Amino acid sequence: MILRFNKIITVLFLFFALSNTCYAQFIKGFGATLGATFSTQKWLYSNPELSFKKKYKPGLNGSAFVEYIDHKYYRMITELQYNMKGAKEPNPLPFFPSKYKANYISFNNFFKIRQELYTVTPYALAGPRVEFLLNSNIPQMRAVHVTASAGLGMEFLFARPWIFFAEVQYNPDAMKAYRIKDLRIRQNAWEIRVGVKYEHKKKSDCPHPKGQKNF
Repeated sequence: MILRFNKIITVLFLFFALSNTCYAQFIKGFGATLGATFSTQKWLYSNPELSFKKKYKPGLNGSAFVEYIDHKYYRMITELQYNMKGAKEPNPLPFFPSKYKANYISFNNFFKIRQELYTVTPYALAGPRVEFLLNSNIPQMRAVHVTASAGLGMEFLFARPWIFFAEVQYNPDAMKAYRIKDLRIRQNAWEIRVGVKYEHKKKSDCPHPKGQKNF
């Protein structure tokens, strides 16, 4: 597990290093987010067939990301995120947890569709996440599982090259977060996130090497 985290961090470090040059136009920018997560769980029993939906539990999330592909209407985002998930027990019993905790580090990849206007850029994004379990008070949760994500957001362009934005994302499980014997657990979460992105100048604005003409 530690080796996997090291590989992810190494890849993101290379992305950030490449983004420091104006000529690496493949990388458009990088930034960070901070937000709130509201997650719930559905416990599904197969023998007998029963299901119990838990209450939403609030938590925090934070991420670092890079944005790439220099296109007017679409881009890609790769993100490393910390996310606090879980659920609340609607009818807690003595000696049993009233809150179920499941905290993750996730590797997210989003396809982003955007429309840049004069002072704002509305956008939509969607893509998969690979989530690595950090800790949980539910024994035998899956160490790694896949989720999906889709959301809407708005960028505010008044302080370029620094761009502030706000977005909301829905994050359901694509794989069950827990599956053993007669019990499966599916998690769903809503995320409200705010962030800041540093965006490179357009290619035409980049300085040319000494002696090179701009045709």
